[in-house]
Amino acid sequence: RLGSEAMETDVTGVNVTIPAAAVQTEPQEIAEAGVSVADFMANSNGYMQANGDGTFTLTGTAGKTPPVFSYHFRQCAQRYALYNEFVPRGGRAAPAHTDGWERTDAVQPGYGQYETDELHSLQDGGSVGATGVPVLGTTRCAAAGGSFTYTVAVDAAAQNRLVFFLAAEDNGKPLRVTAGGAVVYESAALAYTGGEKMYSVAAAIPASAAAYTKRANGREHTVVDVTIGGAEGAGSARLCAFLYSQAQRARKQP
Repeated sequence: RLGSEAMETDVTGVNVTIPAAAVQTEPQEIAEAGVSVADFMANSNGYMQANGDGTFTLTGTAGKTPPVFSYHFRQCAQRYALYNEFVPRGGRAAPAHTDGWERTDAVQPGYGQYETDELHSLQDGGSVGATGVPVLGTTRCAAAGGSFTYTVAVDAAAQNRLVFFLAAEDNGKPLRVTAGGAVVYESAALAYTGGEKMYSVAAAIPASAAAYTKRANGREHTVVDVTIGGAEGAGSARLCAFLYSQAQRARKQP
């Protein structure tokens, strides 16, 4: 559990409340000298103190505030971490997020609840969505001669970019992505050479992209229309998993 101090909230999908931004947390070091991460993990049950309410406090660390673990289904009113990395004292530090990119908005292609909500308002000009796709999760692609468009929130006071995920097996297929009428990514035939089955692409949104104000989920958003299509009448490669808008801004400290 990461608490709710100074937490601003946002809405995703159909009335799902989420934290509006991530937060940095206090590093935790093993308090006892000579105890390795392997030793600590081997006796992890011994360091977990039951609190009697279904939560557990991790003892044996030197942090100011010991971490408290709880059931995932209870984490509906505060920030939380699903994955935690343990490193030896003096080992590799946690990422400092020095690039300053933070998520502004997220859309899940192919998953209706997160495409057709009040903010994102999927405009389907001829596309195919899918769920339960192995490795890729959910996907959407433009059909031959078609396209699809999402309304995506951006930060009017910062540099913005889109980050989206593609399938390696879609190599050879075309993809054209516009944001606010500006072409931000275009390939007549994808040619990924890495070893991942799904990979990410970052595309800058130019300041010239046409943005406007849209009221959704009870507040005003600065948005751009993001349109995905193929080329020369051919269907597009699939957008997989998530489409993010990110802004480069100073990261808030806890």
